[in-house]
Amino acid sequence: MKDSAEVTVATVPEAEEVGLDLLALLTPVIERWRTLIFGSVSLAGIVALVVLLTPRRYRAEVALSPVIGSRQPPSSLGSLAATLAGAGIGAGFQLTPQRLVELIRSRNVATDVLLSQNPSGEPNRVAERLLHDSMPPERMETAIRLLENAMETAVARETGTVTLRVEMSDSALAREISRLVVAAASRAFTVSAKAQASQLRVAQELRVDSAQTRLHRSEAALVDFLSRNRQISPFSILGVERDRLQRDVTLAQQVYLQAAADREAAVAKELEATPTVVVLDSLPDRLPEARRHLIAKTGLTLFASALLIAVWLIVADLARARLRGSDDSTLRFLSGLRNSPLSRLAPPR
Repeated sequence: MKDSAEVTVATVPEAEEVGLDLLALLTPVIERWRTLIFGSVSLAGIVALVVLLTPRRYRAEVALSPVIGSRQPPSSLGSLAATLAGAGIGAGFQLTPQRLVELIRSRNVATDVLLSQNPSGEPNRVAERLLHDSMPPERMETAIRLLENAMETAVARETGTVTLRVEMSDSALAREISRLVVAAASRAFTVSAKAQASQLRVAQELRVDSAQTRLHRSEAALVDFLSRNRQISPFSILGVERDRLQRDVTLAQQVYLQAAADREAAVAKELEATPTVVVLDSLPDRLPEARRHLIAKTGLTLFASALLIAVWLIVADLARARLRGSDDSTLRFLSGLRNSPLSRLAPPR
């Protein structure tokens, strides 16, 4: 009889699969759905209430077009001499759409607008209405920042039209600021253009004097040559010299005529007072209200707050489940938490 040996097979427990369980994550959200709904609706309601209680803002919007001067083509008389001498008046300091935006955003224009008097006859200035208080010199920077934040500019690439938007809670002040900004920017450009034209006129006068001196010298050289050489044979050395002196006189005459014409153009440009900014779309009699975007802001707040509250519920539930464990990492974390300064913030048991 064969001895039967009992063989005992030890069963090894299967290792638990580690991973994220979707039901386990959604469980705390489902269990505390009232907290999710109440929190998200409360935050959305607070945002909607803040938007509704915010004073209505009005938008003053004007479309502007800068007047760009054209370059006059040179006349046929003296064109070659002007090219050789580097003469001719260019277009000068032109008001392009980008330069108009720079002027609108400049500090000089902002200061001019803020120090302007109110059109209603009140003694206070625009800066005092903007600050709702008297404006000492040290508050000028605050007034300039408020004005810059209230203004917005845009340039159309196809047409070059500049759009100026002024958005404020005071519709009359927004209308007046938009008008003053356009006038101050046009005035600042006119002053700069006239200053450049004055300097150009002085330079052209010096150029005319130089061209006149050159003409007198060339004419004197030709007269002296002809007085010493009464008889000049064709195709001789004297004939070539006479032709050269005659060309110098002709060239000096052309340079002088071109310089004189450019000087007169500089004088005319200095004296001209044509408008530099044209208002294409004026302000309406009643300014439209700026959109509050109440529905968009409320919906976005509702979605974002619901997402954040759901994440908070999931993280809080996972943290509680993790801290109830007895493994080494949990015990070390609790020991470190008790020894940290955060333990002082915990309420006494």
